[in-house]
Amino acid sequence: MTISRKTILLLSITIALWIFYTFHLLHSKKALAEEEKATRKEVVFKNVHKTYRLLISPNDSQCSRNPKVLVVVLSTADSYDMRQAIRKTYGNPKISKSVAEGKAVINFIMSQPKSHGLMRNLSRENSTYNDIIVTDLPEDYNLLHLKVYALLDFYRENCLQADFVLKIDHDVALDVDRMLYFIDKDAKTNSMSISGIVWHESMARRDPTDKWYITKEEWAGFYYPPYCDGPFYLIGRSAAQRLLIHAKTTHAFRFEDVLFTGIIAQKAKVHRNHWMRHLVHAVVV
Repeated sequence: MTISRKTILLLSITIALWIFYTFHLLHSKKALAEEEKATRKEVVFKNVHKTYRLLISPNDSQCSRNPKVLVVVLSTADSYDMRQAIRKTYGNPKISKSVAEGKAVINFIMSQPKSHGLMRNLSRENSTYNDIIVTDLPEDYNLLHLKVYALLDFYRENCLQADFVLKIDHDVALDVDRMLYFIDKDAKTNSMSISGIVWHESMARRDPTDKWYITKEEWAGFYYPPYCDGPFYLIGRSAAQRLLIHAKTTHAFRFEDVLFTGIIAQKAKVHRNHWMRHLVHAVVV
């Protein structure tokens, strides 16, 4: 049987297209796998090992000016008005010289949005402001320790040029310029410190009806180690890295301030610096 030149040509084209398609498909799958691997992260405590992904994040340019402080505001997907209020006040370069000069960078971190619509809104918001961090961790008050872990991990991986990272709740007021002034003036505020309102000899609550109840299995001690009040604390670069290292050997529980700035900080030999004279009800003055 004789095969015509036309048939041979068509077969050759078909084979070439099949090879091209197969190569393109394999390359695309590899690229997607590499992208997913790059965005896949891990929360690691002694009793918790959870993978998560960064769904949205600012681009690397935000820390290109070597800021003094990365300010990360704990937010939720549906708190757009709160984020706008911060962008118009202490996060506004027209109000804060430190923000205008790139000495302070403001970001907002939130966990898994409840709907695709919120996710689309956050993506558009990040395109506009380049300040949104979204993970696929559950958004739950009792899981704040996971969000703070992700916050510290983002700082370590994406903006370690900053000397400090500030964890702050979205309902706390802040004077960024005064904060940087105090950082420069206070020798105890350094790379191996955590600064904020420090609580000493705070008792573990054993009443199951108490909001701050904790079991002896979670924490056996009568008192917690000295720790910084949750709404606001400033962590030095070396301290942040040591907290993540020592988290791996620490049992996690829901009180993120006690956990990170108390128990893990004590284990990591990180100094807790009392900033009471700079703070009034967690407001920098």
